[in-house]
Amino acid sequence: MDNLLYWMRSSEELGNYEKLLLEGVPHLPLIYEQHLFNDENHQSTAELVCKYLNIECSTAETEYRKVSPKALQDSVANYDELVNFLKDSQYAKCLE
Repeated sequence: MDNLLYWMRSSEELGNYEKLLLEGVPHLPLIYEQHLFNDENHQSTAELVCKYLNIECSTAETEYRKVSPKALQDSVANYDELVNFLKDSQYAKCLE
């Protein structure tokens, strides 16, 4: 679990560093869980990107399909241990 905590902290630090690097740089932030996780969001995300780039948009299509389970507990063998480890930490939000 200590490796997980190290990875989560490192990932958070990298995200903060990326935000710092992008300050003042025009960009369109996209978040996988908000924009691409659900198939229903693909078209609106494509339209958002096209509008940002000021280009014509067409129908969003993909052949990619999610292969891992949507629920975290379905893909983590020691899910209960993970919950107990993270529930009182700053990363408890990741369990939602």
